[in-house]
Amino acid sequence: MGLCFKTDSFKVLPDGFGYLVPSKERKDILGVLIESNVFPRQIKRGQMFMRIMLGGAHHPAIVNDSSETILSKALKEIDLMYGLKDRPLGASVKIWPKGIPQYELAYPALHQTIKEQLQKKPNVHLCANYLDGVSFNDCIKNANGLVGSL
Repeated sequence: MGLCFKTDSFKVLPDGFGYLVPSKERKDILGVLIESNVFPRQIKRGQMFMRIMLGGAHHPAIVNDSSETILSKALKEIDLMYGLKDRPLGASVKIWPKGIPQYELAYPALHQTIKEQLQKKPNVHLCANYLDGVSFNDCIKNANGLVGSL
């Protein structure tokens, strides 16, 4: 979910790029990315944009929550961490039921099978977050590697 605030909406101004919440805390929140700190030129001066990630493999039922419930959970987390003085200027909820692929125990065997099958089809190439890393950096690295091998 995305939240846009005035910078003076916080008791403690969020700094850094954000944070991840350890699964042992058993929260619906997976992490918070303070996008306006990562990409400061992409937001108006005096505003702050945050992306709050909720749900995940440990809390899959959150996809059934209403937008209002998801917003409430996100605001509770932001208030806990930074102290909110005002409501957000805007909010956007986007639900991705399968947003981050999970590499489960059977994955190594499946990955090997995929590689073997691709070797039999020299003109077929796969490059995606479900193969060799879910992070944005992994996807770029893998795409560059694939392009370099063609």
